[in-house]
Amino acid sequence: MRRIWMVFAVLCLLCTSCTPQAPLTQSFLALDTACSVKLYGGATEARLRMAVSTVEEYERLWSRTVPQSDIARLNAAEGEAVALAEETSALLETASAWMQETDGAFDITVAPYKELWETASAVPSEDVLREAGQRVGAEKLLSSPWRLADGASLDLGAIAKGAVADKLCERLKADGCTGALIDLGGNITALGRKPDGSPFHVAIADPRDTSKTLLTVAVTDVTLSTSGSYQRFYELEGRRYSHILDPKTGHPVENDLLAVTVIAPCGADADALSTACFVMGFDKGKALIDSLDGIEAVFVKTDGAAVPTDGVPFC
Repeated sequence: MRRIWMVFAVLCLLCTSCTPQAPLTQSFLALDTACSVKLYGGATEARLRMAVSTVEEYERLWSRTVPQSDIARLNAAEGEAVALAEETSALLETASAWMQETDGAFDITVAPYKELWETASAVPSEDVLREAGQRVGAEKLLSSPWRLADGASLDLGAIAKGAVADKLCERLKADGCTGALIDLGGNITALGRKPDGSPFHVAIADPRDTSKTLLTVAVTDVTLSTSGSYQRFYELEGRRYSHILDPKTGHPVENDLLAVTVIAPCGADADALSTACFVMGFDKGKALIDSLDGIEAVFVKTDGAAVPTDGVPFC
């Protein structure tokens, strides 16, 4: 029987308030994962409720498994154009840009592959994967208006958590929030600073043993997004397979990386790039990050070596 397991998130928070007022925290389930929001400096219960409802709102908009979401309706439209929310159109534009920039290592049209692995009782055959692959690729996503060609379908799982964090930060800032930590399934967003004006400290866990810290960074107004072969996986025929699939083959990714954490001012960018870099492998992934201004990463290789890019803000 096919099972999907989730293990500990790669990122853990090390932050504590430096004022007598303790932060307000809410843990909840959304986006098919465990989430939490921690508000600092003048936090209120109303603001906390708003934060949770914002995450739930965008899950209803972007999840392919939520009936009547924008993505579910687009997937079911059989190639016809669908009226989408402005936020969805903007996110598809961002996703399309990263699909091109990464030469398809990041690809939101992988849903046909994901559906195969999620429902399989045995490892999908090459013939089955090739058939699904005919419905995968950047050319299947058409814009102006948005529609899908050749039976394609979308899954925003590799960008949605970061994009939701971006939307939540916009609302928190508009509401006067000056400090928050948002954890959406291990994707950590640091909004603003701690009440004493110092940056937040976030620990990146060792993927070989998530009870141990690999390194700690001091961050402000960035998202740390981690992709790895150990976090979530498919278990088939007595073997574990990474839940991250290579869009070019449909196979779970197996290369020289255990995990990649990308640090970027935009959560959607961090989310998409962590997946792309993990699919690419170390050499191509690091070359991509090195070519991008204002974006850093930590690559953890299969031998356990952690390789940060030059601008990683260590504590």
